[in-house]
Parts: sequence; structure tokens; C-alpha cells
Amino acid sequence: MNSLKNNKFKFSKVTISSLIIIGVIGLLLRLYNFPYDIPLVLDAFNGYFLYATDVSIVGNLPSWSISNIGWPIFLSFFFSIFHFDNILDYMNLQRIITIVISTLTIIPVYFLCRKFFNKFYSVLGVALFTFEPHMIQNSSLGLTEPLFIILVSISITLFLGFKTKSTLISFLIIGLATVVRIEGLFVFFAFSISYLIQNRHEKEIIIKYLLRLSIFVTTLSSFIFLQMKTYGEDSMSTRVITGIGGITSGNYHENLVSIISGYLITIEGIVKLGAWTFIPYFIILIPLGIYLILKERTRNTNTILIIILVMFVPIIIAFSWTVRDTRVFYPLFPLLTIVSIFPIMKFVEKFNRKKILIMFIIAIILFSSISYLEIKKNDVNHQREANSIAQYVVSIASGINNYYPEDSYIAPSEISDKWPVLKNKINFKTNIISTDGFDSLEKYIESARKQGLTHLVIDNNIERPNFLKDIYHHEEKYTFLVKTYDSKVDGFYYHVKVFEIKYNMLQ
Repeated sequence: MNSLKNNKFKFSKVTISSLIIIGVIGLLLRLYNFPYDIPLVLDAFNGYFLYATDVSIVGNLPSWSISNIGWPIFLSFFFSIFHFDNILDYMNLQRIITIVISTLTIIPVYFLCRKFFNKFYSVLGVALFTFEPHMIQNSSLGLTEPLFIILVSISITLFLGFKTKSTLISFLIIGLATVVRIEGLFVFFAFSISYLIQNRHEKEIIIKYLLRLSIFVTTLSSFIFLQMKTYGEDSMSTRVITGIGGITSGNYHENLVSIISGYLITIEGIVKLGAWTFIPYFIILIPLGIYLILKERTRNTNTILIIILVMFVPIIIAFSWTVRDTRVFYPLFPLLTIVSIFPIMKFVEKFNRKKILIMFIIAIILFSSISYLEIKKNDVNHQREANSIAQYVVSIASGINNYYPEDSYIAPSEISDKWPVLKNKINFKTNIISTDGFDSLEKYIESARKQGLTHLVIDNNIERPNFLKDIYHHEEKYTFLVKTYDSKVDGFYYHVKVFEIKYNMLQ
């Protein structure tokens, strides 16, 4: 008996050591390409960073609203504690927090895996999740996914305990997750479906479920009340209604053939983007894992399948909004990790030296992840160049054409290093004027001139309007455009030309 206890203790030490090693490697991979000199952009800046700053200054919700307030409220706590000399340090703090949260997610992921596998395979599952290159890249963007994923992972782990206290807490945590991202509402639906199915033969099942429902509603409604008190409406329910409307309406609802065609296009888009998202190793493991789960289903695997299926609804909603971002799949990654372990386990169990083979597989996972990150390393260099170009543009132009997504660096480049400042005190001077709906340069300039257009920023993106691409390739034809900058002079790979419009030379 003493020998058995000692073995268990030794194994526990090995498990802890393995998790620490994986965590340290995962943290180093996240810090390796840390974009310390690149500002936050898009949602990370316009929504979460500015909102968190306002909350930290006024000590309450600001006068403007965003859909997902959980992450910036959480972030504002750290903005209130730490004080820096410039805005970029605050942005880097936001990134560091998401990196730390992403790394700490190994803890709930390990215990989630333990609901299905022994300790060795659970450690393998932690490696699958921690070294996943999309998770590594996303962790340094300062967005909502890391906090949302860790909360969802904790809630699912507790829910799979199927004990009274753990399921009660799981509904509370998923309420908090819903405040971080509205997609948590669908995890709640999945919990509800699974709980009612798994416990359908119990007495007073409705009363027990209503207790869990009340915990979720109370948690969520406290934040909704804050929004209602501040803005007179809550953005969460508005977003859900709008999203559902995106599925049930659209350009393809004239007849049955158009409806079916529209949904087939959506499904095709989801499959294509999903396949790209699951590279390098999920794309092979997930189909095999789903096959094995369906072949030998258990209570826990049934619950996982229900959650995965229900969580695909917000992905469909996102595609109905023409959102084509791999981020929509990330909340599924802890569950897909579990699915992926099944085929690996099936393979490993055929051999004798299982521990050595598992270590070898972890090494392959790490190598494939590092290789993928090295291939995508140019993305960081591109962002750095786009930011440098944006800083030049804001120094000379008061109005430019849009050149998304690189024009997202314009707004952060306009902000003074002096920080923190309330959003309504920021004076954004460079107006970005859309080229959508225009088929000629003359019509665009005529319209945009009234909005303050002074310069054209033109790159080699093939998706730009034809009249801008023509300027890029034949600038000598346009005598009223004076080139003030060419990024080739700086040796940039991202080629951009900036032209000042000489309106007095226009005929």
C-alpha cells in the first residue's frame, strides 16, 4: 500500500512537472513574437482598450456602449492599478494580460481532459491546446477570446462533474462568460439541453433546472442592469436579435431555391474557413475523433457533442453577417482538443512504450506549431510596416481613402503618447473616406472632396478598386497627383504609395 502511495505521489510530481514545462514553453512561444512596438487596432483598440480606459478613469460605465463589456471591465481593473508614461505601455499591458490568461488555460483544459482520459493523455491534450498556433497568435491581440475560453473551459469542466454544487457554479461562470462574449449564451443553451436530457428521469428536475437558470439569469442581468441604467438599453440582447435576424432574412429569401442556395454558400464558407483554421494538426485529428466518438458514445461525449453543435450556431450567425474571421472557431478549441485525443489514443494503445510515444507526439505537435508560426511570422513584419506608414500618413493628411485592414493603424497613430485620456477628449483628425460604390476616380474625388479628402494611399492589394489599382501601376498618367511617399524608399516589403491631390490642377 505504501509503495502504491509513493508511486501515485511520484506520478503526481511528473504530471505537475509536465504541465509546468508545457506552460513555460507555451508562454515563451507567446512572447517570442510579442508585438511590443505595434499598437492595438480594430476591436482591441476602438472597443476594448478605449472602453477599459474610460472605465478606469470615471470608475463606472462610460457614456458610450459596446456589445461585450466583460473583458474591458476586467481589463479596467489593471489599468487602474498600473500607471505608465505612454499609451503603448497600456496596450502592451492589455496584451500581456491576454497572454497570461491564455497560458493559465492549461489548468482547466487539463481537468477537462481528465473527464475523459488518464493523466498521460490529459497532458497530451494540454500540449495540443497550448501549442496550437492560432491560440498563440490570438493571445497577443488583446481581444476577448482568452478570457472567454478560460471561463468556458472551467464551466464545462464543472458541468461534466454532474454534481449539484459543480453544475450550479458552472451556470454562474457561463453567465460571466456571456458578459465577455455573447456566444456564451449558446453554451448556456447547450448546458440546459444536456442537463434536461441527462437528468430527465429525476424527480423535481424542472425545479432543479430552474435553480440553475435563475443563477445564470441573475449573473447576466446584473450587467444588463448596469447597461440599462447607463444607456437606457442593453447591447447584448440587441446583438442576439440582430444576429438571428441575419439568419432568417437576407438577399436569398425570394424563393426556396435561393434560400437553399444561400445556406449552402454559408456552409461552404464555414467548411473552408474551418479547414484553414484547423491547420496544422486539428484538420487531421478532428474528423477521426468525431468518428470514434460517434462509434462509442458515453454520457460525457454526448454532452461534448451537444455543446459543439450548439456552439456552431453563433458561427453560422457570424457568416450571415459576412464575418470571415478564424476567431469564430476559437471558443471550440478546448472541446476539439478532447475530440482530437481519441484517434491519438487509439493509435498509441497499439504499442507497448506508450509514455515514450506520447512524448514523441508532443514533440511533433510542438515542431508543427513552431513551423506554422515561422511561416506566419511575416504577418508581424507587415503590421509593423503598416503602422509606420500610418504614422507618416496622419502627419500630412486630413482625409484619405480607405485601405482596409492596414488603415486600422490610422486611429491609434493619431493619439498622443500622453495617456490615459477619455475617448470623447480624443481629436481624430484624419478622416478615412470609403471608396465603396465608386467605379471611377473622378466620381470618388468629387464626392470625397466634400468630406476633406487630401491624399490617396494606394497599395498593391488586388482587392482595391480598379481606379486605385490603375494609379498604382500607371502613376505617370495622373498629373494632378503628386507622390509624397513610396515605402520602397524605406525598404518595406509592404509597398505603399501616398499621393497628394492637387485640386487646382484638376480640369
